[in-house]
Amino acid sequence: MTLTAELPLVGSAVALALVAILRALPWRERPAVLALTLAIGAFGGLAPVLAYPFVPPATLDLHALWEWSAVGGPTIQASYRLDGIGAIGAALGTAYAVASLFAATRSERSPLLPALVLANGLATIALAVTDDLIASAVLLGVLATFTAAATLLVAPPRAAARIAAYLAFGLQGFVLAALLLSRFGGASFRFGDIRPTAISPGIVLAASIGAALFAGLYPFVPWRYQRVRARTHERETLRGLLAMPAGIGASLVLLRLLGVTRTD
Repeated sequence: MTLTAELPLVGSAVALALVAILRALPWRERPAVLALTLAIGAFGGLAPVLAYPFVPPATLDLHALWEWSAVGGPTIQASYRLDGIGAIGAALGTAYAVASLFAATRSERSPLLPALVLANGLATIALAVTDDLIASAVLLGVLATFTAAATLLVAPPRAAARIAAYLAFGLQGFVLAALLLSRFGGASFRFGDIRPTAISPGIVLAASIGAALFAGLYPFVPWRYQRVRARTHERETLRGLLAMPAGIGASLVLLRLLGVTRTD
């Protein structure tokens, strides 16, 4: 059987789902169950990185996810590509989702929180390998929604509202970057099809601001770890862990956009 790009991604997604199921069991803290859960989580995190060198180059890209067409414009296909950045991003997203599932189920919390963490991890895996700027912006919006909803369950309303505002403004940065890019025309928003000369300083600035807001602008945002344990409930420390996948995803999109410029 030929190893294709889908297999390591499906392996990570299935492993993440199994971790969520095992952590929902009443006997999740038994040594045998805990060891099995850790092993499955480690496999899910390592699968994209370990399998990537063995995937034939011909099967790495050009897979259409969905397509749409503008009025009078060309048909645009959103595709994914498992490259080095995508493999690392999928591995990091899975690892942080597994860690969040362990933290979210360590004590009695809202039953909705593990579901949001699982959905966030699956969306991060999809974003890591998405090779289209418009589709990436859509997935960033999905990540922002899941992150804001999960944060609302573990943080005071005012702090959760601030995080949601940062994510909303960060998403607008990527939308602005796509709008500025559309001025130059082009048959596709796939990163490989964008002309290097079309990437203006304004596009880079808009995407950089968006990624900075998604990544947290450390140490200036309210979900940092400093002195949290001494001031608030234990669950408050989950805020930073839950926000990491969104920051990773936005950083990967910025890296892909910067790679289009082909500059040093």
